[in-house]
Amino acid sequence: VVVALVALLAGKLKFLLLGLGKASTLLTMLASFGVYWTAFGWPFALGLVLSIYVHEIGHVAELRRHGIAAGAPFFVPGLGAVVLSRTHIDDPRVDARVGLAGPVWGLGAGLFCLLVGTITHAQIWGALAHMNGFINLFNLIPFWQLDGARGFHALNTWQRWTVVAAIVLCWLATSQDR
Repeated sequence: VVVALVALLAGKLKFLLLGLGKASTLLTMLASFGVYWTAFGWPFALGLVLSIYVHEIGHVAELRRHGIAAGAPFFVPGLGAVVLSRTHIDDPRVDARVGLAGPVWGLGAGLFCLLVGTITHAQIWGALAHMNGFINLFNLIPFWQLDGARGFHALNTWQRWTVVAAIVLCWLATSQDR
């Protein structure tokens, strides 16, 4: 079991290094690191850039799983990153899986930060876990080019209204306006 887990982890780590061999990814990643370093300091900037990278590699992994060619992540300093597919995805379910893979992998990065923060009691890990949660939840908004829009596209009308109702109920339950 341990050997199987190590092999699985090594395979995933190897896949995570995929985009780092591309000059466009490295240069834009460094530019984003510089922007975030200026705003938050280098340790947080490094964790944030790596978390965004993991999120984007989730999209790449799912695209490849479906046999769709994709470029490496391209960072947009101060805004995040994107992965461009080389072909249009016609199947809404595949598009949803690709869109939602980023937040799922991002959840993994956030849970890793939370675990390390819990073990070490270092506040930066808690801050990174919180930022991961924010980024991934923001990405799940069903709007324009965000990941949630891709997932929302695969739903029928009744399912969409159910999601909208759930969002409104969650907003009302957690609103701080009271």
